[in-house]
Amino acid sequence: MLLPRYSLRTTLIATSGCAVFFVVLGQAVHGQPWAIVVSVAVVSLVVMLLVHALLYLITAAFSRFVGTEQLPAHTSRGGVQTTLEQPSTPKPDDSLS
Repeated sequence: MLLPRYSLRTTLIATSGCAVFFVVLGQAVHGQPWAIVVSVAVVSLVVMLLVHALLYLITAAFSRFVGTEQLPAHTSRGGVQTTLEQPSTPKPDDSLS
């Protein structure tokens, strides 16, 4: 599911938040210094989140094309061991016979 369930209350809160932002944006257009600072901060936050999402999508798409042949596995002693992606078959247990 792309979007989680939301209620009428969530919609009203989002609408009120957008209304407050656009009032502040209107004050920024009229030259209020505090409103300019708040507007730049909010727009910078939105742009930063969009850039992070874009970089994640580029990385996810790139990883589908490249693929990995070896996966690192951390050992119990703190070392790193590389293993192949092939599934290992369990060895027969001789203790049952």
